[in-house]
Amino acid sequence: MYPVSLPNWTTQAIVGLISAGCLIIAFFISFYHYNRKKYRPFLFLTLGPFLTIFMSLLYAFSVLFLSIPLIRASVYTFIPIGFFNILLLDSMSRETVDPVKILALGMISVALLFVSLDPSSFYINMFPNGEWRIYLGDNFLIVASPFFILIGTLYVYYAAKIYRDAPKELKIQALVFLLGGIITGFLSPGSLAIRLNDIIPAIHMILFAIGVLISSNTLASQPKLAYILPFKVLRLAIINTNSGVPLYTHIWEGSERTEDMIDPMLFSGMMHTISQFVQESLKKGNVTEIHLEEAILILERSEQFPIVCVLISTKSSQILRQNLNYFAKRFFEEFSQYFSDMSNLSNFATASDLVLEYFPFVPEYD
Repeated sequence: MYPVSLPNWTTQAIVGLISAGCLIIAFFISFYHYNRKKYRPFLFLTLGPFLTIFMSLLYAFSVLFLSIPLIRASVYTFIPIGFFNILLLDSMSRETVDPVKILALGMISVALLFVSLDPSSFYINMFPNGEWRIYLGDNFLIVASPFFILIGTLYVYYAAKIYRDAPKELKIQALVFLLGGIITGFLSPGSLAIRLNDIIPAIHMILFAIGVLISSNTLASQPKLAYILPFKVLRLAIINTNSGVPLYTHIWEGSERTEDMIDPMLFSGMMHTISQFVQESLKKGNVTEIHLEEAILILERSEQFPIVCVLISTKSSQILRQNLNYFAKRFFEEFSQYFSDMSNLSNFATASDLVLEYFPFVPEYD
């Protein structure tokens, strides 16, 4: 028992509750955009802030009621938050989850769980201004440091890569996203490492919440940032498989160098020849993907009409395959009235509206 009436309303507790408020806002921003578009990165961007709300509330209530079990529970919630952070970063940089990152974080998390059970990991003491506070022990901070360093470094590293590769129109948003990463990944754990929170109560919590809010709001307002690293979409072609004539071609601005650009008619003829050769010589069905050293061609064919949609990207991705499928179905449905006579290519010009609808996340480069 401590000579203080509960709840223990102190600066530390109030800052913890303010942090929870910031994280609630970040959660609803992320959830709203995930519910609209179902982009994979937004799933992890939503789950992360959802858990951080509980982390902040547990932290604040542990101070309000001077409860060591509650501060320990707050620490435990940070472990799944770390895993969701890795899932978020991998979803923004590659097609699959990196098992090395998961293994490294898992080993550190086990050590963190063990040290949190040590009675000296958390203790209650009076602050010079007379407030009773909960402190983190040195042994806990030593073991927790690798956890925060790993998560923080990965966050800032990928945010910096996004800023480096972002087209000019996205540079400002990419810089703001990087700023959020630096606040969350470096400043927040750094304030713990140098014990700044012993001077400014719960400074690490408010820094963490501000960084998450900045990152969530930036990514939600500009989802193209999430698709700068995993692939670069080059062009979309819709081809008449009987004649090899391109009905519609969309080339993303800046995606292909001028000297590397292929004439749409030549490209369509090449695709027609390859598909016919494979289908007739191997007798194993239609071509669905063509893999090259530096690109991949994803194909969606119509079962009723001699039409194929071809998307060219530097790498394959679930969202590209899925949205090409959605695009193709809509195209076959809306333009079927013109398939009996495909000689008038102007009939297919409005397919650009479908490109904007199904590929709004694809960045345009300078």
